[in-house]
Amino acid sequence: MDWCDVIKFCKRLWRSLSRVNANTLIAFSMLVVAAANVWIVAKFSQTQNELIAEGQKPRIGVVETATKAPPKAGRDFIVETTIMNTGNGPASKWGFQMKPQVQIKKSDENLDCSIDRPTEVGTFMPGQEFTIETRLRITKDLMKRIRKGEDLLYVVGRTDYSDRAGARHCLQICMSYRGNGLRFGFGGPNGHVLKSGKECEK
Repeated sequence: MDWCDVIKFCKRLWRSLSRVNANTLIAFSMLVVAAANVWIVAKFSQTQNELIAEGQKPRIGVVETATKAPPKAGRDFIVETTIMNTGNGPASKWGFQMKPQVQIKKSDENLDCSIDRPTEVGTFMPGQEFTIETRLRITKDLMKRIRKGEDLLYVVGRTDYSDRAGARHCLQICMSYRGNGLRFGFGGPNGHVLKSGKECEK
C-alpha cells in the first residue's frame, strides 16, 4: 500500500464516520496521523538503506602483474597476478583463477581469452589483496617457436563476485607476453573486461 492508497482509505472511512461524535473523530484523526508517521519513517529508513548499499560497492581489479624471469627452455614461466578490492564494500561469493595459454600467432589480435567461472571461496573485503601464481613449462621446441615469433605466450583469468544488493559482477583478464613483460589492455579481446548480470553466467 502506497501513500495514495492510504489517503483513499481515509476518505472512505471519513465518509462512513460523518455522523459520529467529536471524540470519535478526534481519535480517528490521531490514528491517521500515527499511520502517516509510521509510513514516513519506514520510507525514510528504506531510502537510507538503499543509499548505504549504493555507496558500499565492491570493485575488484588487477593491481600488479609480474614475471619471475623471461621464458627459458627447461624451466617454468611464472606469472604472479595480484588483484585488490578497491571499492568500499565487501565482495561476496568471490572466486578467482588464472591459467597460462599458448597461441600459434605472431599477433595478439583475437586471442582466445575464454575461461570457466571460478569456484566461489568466500568474501573479499575492501582493501584486501590476493595473489595467484601461474606456471607454464617451457620446452625447447616451444622456446624456439617463441623466439621466431610463431607462438605467443599469454595468461587468462577471471574473478567473479556479488555486491550487497546481490548483483553479480565478473572481471575477465587477458594479457600477452611481449618479451619485456606482460602487455596490458583494457577492453577488446586483449585486456581486462568488466561485466555484470547475465554476462557473468557464461
